[in-house]
Amino acid sequence: LVSPRPVQNPSCHSTLISCKNGSNTSCNMTAATQDLCARDHEPYQRTFLLYAGIIVIMLAVLLIFYEYIQLATQQMYYFKNWENVIQMFVFVGAITFVSNFVNACMCNSSAIWQLGAFVVASAWFNLLILLRNVAAPIN
Repeated sequence: LVSPRPVQNPSCHSTLISCKNGSNTSCNMTAATQDLCARDHEPYQRTFLLYAGIIVIMLAVLLIFYEYIQLATQQMYYFKNWENVIQMFVFVGAITFVSNFVNACMCNSSAIWQLGAFVVASAWFNLLILLRNVAAPIN
């Protein structure tokens, strides 16, 4: 029989299961997970995540400032346009999602990945609205 025992991988934040018998499917997945986790924290990859995250956060803060200027000038009319609400959600969601990687948390919470997926879908929807607005004067 397989006797799983928890092993703390020093390069990974989560406790993984290691098995003595490699024939069990869950044990093979665990070895793959350990390998993925070990590769996931290589120095150049952490550096890239840090710099890319900082760039995303800086751009999002800049665009939130632009949206704030629009809010100050348009006041309550700002919220009548759904594009503005979607853009604000995308910017705040991007900061929330990326800050998870910048502060080296590397949490495997499903909520953060669901937020990231929803932010990406909202950004694509916002792009479609933008393309519709740009293409409208051509017709």
